[in-house]
Amino acid sequence: SFLISAALLVRITSSFQSNLVARIGRTHWREVRAGLALVHDNHHLSSLFLIWSWATLAYAGINVAEIVLTTEAYGSGNVGFGIFVAFSAAGILAGNVLAFWFIRRLTVYGGYRASFLITAAGVAICAVSPNLAIGCIGAVIFGIGNGIGLVCNVTLIQQQKLVARTRNK
Repeated sequence: SFLISAALLVRITSSFQSNLVARIGRTHWREVRAGLALVHDNHHLSSLFLIWSWATLAYAGINVAEIVLTTEAYGSGNVGFGIFVAFSAAGILAGNVLAFWFIRRLTVYGGYRASFLITAAGVAICAVSPNLAIGCIGAVIFGIGNGIGLVCNVTLIQQQKLVARTRNK
């Protein structure tokens, strides 16, 4: 995949790249202001912004706690931490795939709410598990919730952008 990506990047012409830095510098802050205005003017997007900001802080805390949990509480060291993260990543992948099912059955908002409940269940299992094996089950569940939440969050943002474009036309 890296070789294919590199081959595609080589095909980009230098004329495109020469103006890119100047365009990014000129448009970056305009894009930031436009994005903040969009979030400010839309109650749905401002709610998503707030929810996902808090969730991101919680996920950061969980990521830091995983190191102590696996190396000290489970006593499994660096290898245990690697195994734990691999199970969490597998859960995220599964959650990304399962998100479609949740969205179809519960709507995007229902899937988003369910993702936080699933994540909380996985974190609780990790917190009370006596060893790495049971902790990895919690990590998969936590990852599934996180993966569903990621897809639902992006889908909700895209839907709100479409609604805003439709209103402006």
